[in-house]
Amino acid sequence: MCRKIAMLLLLLLGFGCDEKSPEQKSAVKNDSKPVREEKAPPAQPPSLEERLRSAEFAPLLDKPYSIEVYYAFFDAPDQTMISRYFVHMLRDLLEARLPHLVVCEFQQNSEVSDHLWRVRSSREVNPALFQDSRQKDWLLSIVVSLADRSLQLRTLHTETGRLGPRVNKSFERSNDVAQEIVAMLPALVGWEGYVIEASDNGKATVALRGFAEELNSLGNLTAGRAFWIFQGKKRWRECLWQIEKTWLAGDRLVASGNYCGSNAAQPGLKVMQAYFTGGSQQFRLVDSDGKPLSGFSLFASYDAFTTEQSNYQATTDLSGEFTLQDQQKKPIFLTIARNVKGINFAFARKMLILEEGKETVEITVSGVAEAQKESEKDLPQRLQQKKTEEIQGIVRLRLEQAREHLGKQQFSEALFAIRLAQQSLLEVGSAPNTDELRRALKVAEQTYQEMFTRKQAQENYLASMKLLDEADSDVGKLAYAEADAKVTRARELWPQRFYQEELVEVTSRAERLRVLLQEQTTPLGKARRYIVEKALNWKSEEVTAQKVAEFDPHIRLFLAKGDMDKEKKYNDLEVWQPLLLLLGKLAEELHDKEKEYLQKYHQATTAPERQKIYEEHEKYHQCRCKIDDWLQILK
Repeated sequence: MCRKIAMLLLLLLGFGCDEKSPEQKSAVKNDSKPVREEKAPPAQPPSLEERLRSAEFAPLLDKPYSIEVYYAFFDAPDQTMISRYFVHMLRDLLEARLPHLVVCEFQQNSEVSDHLWRVRSSREVNPALFQDSRQKDWLLSIVVSLADRSLQLRTLHTETGRLGPRVNKSFERSNDVAQEIVAMLPALVGWEGYVIEASDNGKATVALRGFAEELNSLGNLTAGRAFWIFQGKKRWRECLWQIEKTWLAGDRLVASGNYCGSNAAQPGLKVMQAYFTGGSQQFRLVDSDGKPLSGFSLFASYDAFTTEQSNYQATTDLSGEFTLQDQQKKPIFLTIARNVKGINFAFARKMLILEEGKETVEITVSGVAEAQKESEKDLPQRLQQKKTEEIQGIVRLRLEQAREHLGKQQFSEALFAIRLAQQSLLEVGSAPNTDELRRALKVAEQTYQEMFTRKQAQENYLASMKLLDEADSDVGKLAYAEADAKVTRARELWPQRFYQEELVEVTSRAERLRVLLQEQTTPLGKARRYIVEKALNWKSEEVTAQKVAEFDPHIRLFLAKGDMDKEKKYNDLEVWQPLLLLLGKLAEELHDKEKEYLQKYHQATTAPERQKIYEEHEKYHQCRCKIDDWLQILK
């Protein structure tokens, strides 16, 4: 045991004696093998932020979207005031929500607004608009009808000439118009960007134009958003890029996604939110072996997959080819069906986005034989379903007839059409879904009644506004009784349920007219009438000391007790302002006459002649001094 311990100690000591320093080890190693030169680490590729800063399109990313806004108001009692309020509110909301993203300039122009709304294509747009707005990205048309409570918007991209869709929006309160526009603006304006990098596997990264934080906060640049790719002003029809995810790269909003098409995306190309081209496209129906399929019925809808006869497009022939039309620039839901004993059985469903001018696309339908057998098993149930659909078709036809009558304001005929639809349901007894149809008819009846009520309210609103305009004119002539009668009638007609906020237009007039009627026989009322009917018609040559003395108590009483509250309707400032202008003019003319008589005085040669001229001069002087006193009080 001791021998083992001793040997262990010797080994440990020997290990310690043979231990070499790091320097000695290095020397031995260097003596035994040649030293290898260490290679410098490979250069790191520039980061995404660095590539963005050095890209040619980098300055364009900071450029806000410039928009020329043409707007018009209809059925408004005071368009100037409403327009100013509208622009002020819209500017404030844009400043609060999109302060760095968009820059808008506003023009009240009903002609241009209506023109942009009505044109069917960019070819019909007045070329002068492009010339006048060549520094703008977009033109935005806004048309507001306060009577219909409707808001209409449409955009035009000045560089590509692309017209946006017509957008109709209803609102409850006039104060909501600006908020609705700002809320819809991100959808109306097509956001742009530039391709940073693209790969052969269908991936592309895009830097989006605009202030990153604002773009990100909008929440509308989500997965699935589609963008066209442009080279200059030309769009690559075959290439479409869709967002997969977004993130912040420094102070930029960047998105990655997939692109498809025969042309691959390239760095530096421009992208813009996609709008469907519309038009027609050729397709070929084939089986799993690539052979054309004939005898299949094709049904296309913009709303959902359906085999309704109204959505029938064609039946394939021996070539299996067919053509689809896209007139609404929307995705098309295509149902591929086969008729078995009068029943259309769906064999396949496809959602398509048509691209006009694209080559024929093959659509493959697998398992045709198996699907045929399954359809025969389901035939009894489908026959019953067909009967139900026929009932629904009859009811829909009656409802459509009712809508047509309603459009012509034939309300009794519309209700009769609904009763016929209800009678149709009685004839089929307990057919499926009859309860649901009955409820639908009841809702339709209530809806038509509500529409009639709204229509009547609009007519009453317009009639009331006309009466208020006439009342305003009567007040200017001091015909208070006639004005009061018209305001009373306007209040009786006023549709308070739909225009509660605007009722102040009536109540403010009625309250003030009540006061004016009571004051007619008072000194203040007489003073007001004297000013309007006599004083405001004065001419300098008619001014006499007697008239001035007669007018003095009236003007002093008017200024002391007149209602000068500019917030009130029919206030006395409406009389005070023209009176101030008239007296200022009279004072200048009388002063000129004083100078004229003073010159004659110096030219006179006899004492009687001078005395007469002096008296004339003194008359005008006294009148002018009195008018100056009034002007001091007025000011």
